[in-house]
Amino acid sequence: MGGLLIGPAWTVLVGFLLLRAVRHGRAFQRQTLLPQPAADAMPTVAVIVPTRDEAANIGLCLEALERQRYPAARMSVTVVDDSSADDTPRIVRRRAPRVELLDAGPLPPGWLGKPHACWVGALNTQAEWLCFIDADVRAEPALLASAVRSAQTGGVDLLSVHPLQELGSFWERLIMPAGMLVIACGKPAPPHCPQGAADISVNGQIMLVRAAAYHAVGGHGAVRAEVAEDHALARRLHAAGYRVRVVAGERLARARMYRTLPALWEGFAKNAGDIFGSDRVTLSTAAAALLASWAVFAVPLWTLAAEPAGPALGVAICRVTACGASLAALGLHAAALRHFRAPALLAALLPVGVTMAAAIAVESVWRRRTGHVSWKGRTYDLPNTRLQR
Repeated sequence: MGGLLIGPAWTVLVGFLLLRAVRHGRAFQRQTLLPQPAADAMPTVAVIVPTRDEAANIGLCLEALERQRYPAARMSVTVVDDSSADDTPRIVRRRAPRVELLDAGPLPPGWLGKPHACWVGALNTQAEWLCFIDADVRAEPALLASAVRSAQTGGVDLLSVHPLQELGSFWERLIMPAGMLVIACGKPAPPHCPQGAADISVNGQIMLVRAAAYHAVGGHGAVRAEVAEDHALARRLHAAGYRVRVVAGERLARARMYRTLPALWEGFAKNAGDIFGSDRVTLSTAAAALLASWAVFAVPLWTLAAEPAGPALGVAICRVTACGASLAALGLHAAALRHFRAPALLAALLPVGVTMAAAIAVESVWRRRTGHVSWKGRTYDLPNTRLQR
């Protein structure tokens, strides 16, 4: 008789995970950044783009920034180059004097590359607001004005904007939607995050921060050795009483982070372990996601192939609930794929995508434990701490 409970139990588990994912989606959509025109009197904004070997991206990024509908006299764009070995500096110089190019210089001991480049840029301006934008971001003309007006009207000190993630290759489409689904199912949805706004998934691709608040908490200088410097900066601002807000900016910006499997693997393995806040939670979530993803196919197959002891009606209910729950899980993944503009048929590869995402998370934890993180030709030595609780 115990076997007859597998179908209903699986249905309850899938229902719980679906509810959690739906709550995440609704909370995210409620915080959508809408296009807004520039007001008559806009504050000064310094757009800072940290770069290292971004020749494939920087030209399109700067073209988009030059089309911003923001008062030209109130806006500046600075690219801070972190020892690029490609044509990044040459491409940026073509846009002078509209775009300023700064050399980040040698990386000081104890610093990671991106925090250092951001810090150099921040120290080079007296603007009221700082907007850190990654080179792979393509901003719509209304992005900057909309972000600034939203932050001002909402009394926000740090506004983190999630751009639409463009997925081109098979590996991007296989791994990234599956990984996002694991995050949505594995993390409490706001406002139930135990530590408040700083626990919401801050995205460092577009971060608008009030300069006074930024410098008051030490800016990137205070998070110089953090792999996930965006999360660390948000936590410092939140702890100091400043307001942090995360918004969906998919109508106003898009980005494509990685184009190859090695780049994707290295990029996410660099900081995937920071998403859930601790190594233990990361590993347990990865293990649970791995089991649940394969159970999507294993549970229905078992109920159909085996003959659970019990009445015929009980066996039928077990099978129907097991298959229905798995179809619902695949439907959720198909919806995530459609959101990322990827073929919904890839939902059939959910266990494979989750397996690879879990492997990246485990490697990320392992790298943190061994104290070595690699990124763009550099290997950083990190403090080798005990496994975090």
